[in-house]
Amino acid sequence: SIHGDEVVGMVMLMNFAYYLLENYGQPGMEDVTDLVDNYEIHLIPLFNPDGNAAHQRSNSNGVDLNRNFPLPAGTHTIQEAETIQFMSYSSHHQFVHSANMHGGALVMNYPWDYTYALTPDDAMMPFLALEYSTYNEPMYNDGLYPQGIVRGAVWYVVTGSLQDWSYDQTDCVDITAEISNIKWPSASTLAGFWDDNRESLMHYAK
Repeated sequence: SIHGDEVVGMVMLMNFAYYLLENYGQPGMEDVTDLVDNYEIHLIPLFNPDGNAAHQRSNSNGVDLNRNFPLPAGTHTIQEAETIQFMSYSSHHQFVHSANMHGGALVMNYPWDYTYALTPDDAMMPFLALEYSTYNEPMYNDGLYPQGIVRGAVWYVVTGSLQDWSYDQTDCVDITAEISNIKWPSASTLAGFWDDNRESLMHYAK
């Protein structure tokens, strides 16, 4: 969760970690055991702790971290500490694909954000996005975009996004997962969000 006031993704990723740990090695949960044994999974539940503590989108310097990446078309000449750490971490691994969690809508948004031009892997992007949206009934049937997926710039143009930087600079296909229309919902609704997102997270990881 890169925006401090969009908290559902943070909780879903922590739930996902517990789900993998609690079901590892259990009868009938061979898919969980296979993921843990044979794949490298990195989870960063919260990208922006200062913004989260202040209940605000930006970090403590007032910077939107999802507009702070330098390439392929960033507009910020100075990268924030959180951005620098993430770029260093990503550059020292060979990630294949990832998702960054957001709130405020229900849709899987895939690169590019900064241009209407298609990525070289455009035929694959909807396939990956559908691996998430298909198993999230509210997202798939939201009606904003067919099957709950959209190319980023078609939704709206953004420069300096994490997903564009990851794809452009590390070859990691990163997709923005907008998983809640409400950015900071009541705690009583979180179990329902987990029901909506659990199988999506499993299928996306698989």
